Amino acid sequence: MGKFTPLYVWFVITLLVGTIVFYLSSKGIATLIYSFDVTHITQIIAAIAVTANLTIGYVAWKHATDPKEWHKRRVRKWLAGVWFYATQVFLWGILGTVCGSMFLFYSSFGGTSNLASFTMATLAPHLLPPLGIVFSTTGLGVASALFLSNQLFWYSALSGVMDDE
Repeated sequence: MGKFTPLYVWFVITLLVGTIVFYLSSKGIATLIYSFDVTHITQIIAAIAVTANLTIGYVAWKHATDPKEWHKRRVRKWLAGVWFYATQVFLWGILGTVCGSMFLFYSSFGGTSNLASFTMATLAPHLLPPLGIVFSTTGLGVASALFLSNQLFWYSALSGVMDDE
C-alpha cells in the first residue's frame, strides 16, 4: 500500500461524510433539522461548511498537480482562510443556540403572567420549534467545525505544508 495523498484522504473523508448526510436525509432527519430552524442558520452553516470543504479539495488538487506554483506559503494562506471558516461554523452554531433560546422564551412565555397555569401538555407544542433551533444549529455547527478541522489536520499532516521550509 502506497502513501496516502492529501487529495485522496480529502476525497475519502468527504465521501464518508456525504454518505452519512445522505443516510440522514433518507431517514428524514435532515428535513426535520431544516424545518425546525426558522432562523435559517443551519443553511448558513451548511453553505459555509460545504464551501470550505470544497476549498480544501481545490487546494489539495492544485498542490498535487502544480507544486511549484502552489508552494507551501501559498497553500498556508488558503488554509488559514479555511481555519477561519471552521471557526465561523462553530460560532454560527452558538449564535443559533442564542437565537433559539430567545425564541423559546419570547414565544413560549411572552405575554403570560401566570406560568403555573401551563401544563406540560399545553406547553410542549410551544417548546418544540425553539428547542429544534437550539439543538439543530448547535449540533450542525459543532459537527461542521469538527469535520473541517479534521480535514485541515489530515491535509496539513500528509502534505507537510506546515513543516518548516
